[in-house]
Amino acid sequence: MLRAYGGAMAARDAVAGVATALGVALLMLPPPPAGGVAIASAREDSPTLAVGDSVMLGAQPCLERRGFHVDAQGSRNVRAVPPELGRYRPLPDIVVVHAGTNGGAERWQFDAIMDTIGRKRQVVFVTVQLPDGTPRYTFEASTNKAIRALPRRYPNAHVADWQALSDEHPRWLGGDGIHLTPDGCTGYARMVADAERRVIILTNPYVPMGPLARQ
Repeated sequence: MLRAYGGAMAARDAVAGVATALGVALLMLPPPPAGGVAIASAREDSPTLAVGDSVMLGAQPCLERRGFHVDAQGSRNVRAVPPELGRYRPLPDIVVVHAGTNGGAERWQFDAIMDTIGRKRQVVFVTVQLPDGTPRYTFEASTNKAIRALPRRYPNAHVADWQALSDEHPRWLGGDGIHLTPDGCTGYARMVADAERRVIILTNPYVPMGPLARQ
């Protein structure tokens, strides 16, 4: 009987040892991240950079409240974007570019921006909104065509369609049909933040599809 008891005790101790080892192993495994936590972590490690012209400048306070690093300047044209991006080393994981309002932009100029940023980072290009029927701004259609074609040519390029969105909300634009009202500041920043969230979802398999943080 003592032998049977000793065997039972040994078996119990063996099971307890396995359970302890398993418990330690489980504690060492990282927990699956929640969507909001994953998104917040991605942004804290590498805050999104937004580079643009006077339109983005009008949204700067709203973008900064959402955690973006904004580098916007009045009258900045597309040729000035690659050297400006070159000032940031290393570039963050996500870059937002709004260029083409001043003088338009062609395919090769967007290629120069992509060459500067490279293939390892995600880029969100914002379409331009200019007054219709004004000879000075006949380049709007060709500029936006070049922007909308970028995702077909670059897997890390994405589009935030400001022209389409602001067409639906004319009160977001000032009297010149280009620059932003206070409501436009809010709407523009929300659009850019939504684009950023989509990029994070596409590039982070741990973020579940569904309601996300930073609304």
